[in-house]
Amino acid sequence: THVPRQLFEVVIQARVRGGSIARARVAPLRKDVLTTGGSKSVGGGDRTRKMKLLEKQKRGKARQKTIGRVALGQDALWAVVGGGG
Repeated sequence: THVPRQLFEVVIQARVRGGSIARARVAPLRKDVLTTGGSKSVGGGDRTRKMKLLEKQKRGKARQKTIGRVALGQDALWAVVGGGG
């Protein structure tokens, strides 16, 4: 892929005169708050603690998606418009 994966979903659209002519989706990296961090992983115990962490992670990913910026090179643009290559 020409666009590096981020921690959030990236949708790339090529538009001409208000119409979308090409669209590509870059899947996000999966970094789960429950399993990352080596010895910091959340083990057994209270389920509400896990749900709190997952909800906090979901809010953070939504925020990243709204304010996140991705640098898109010229080769990536032509790969989307040209259908690959």
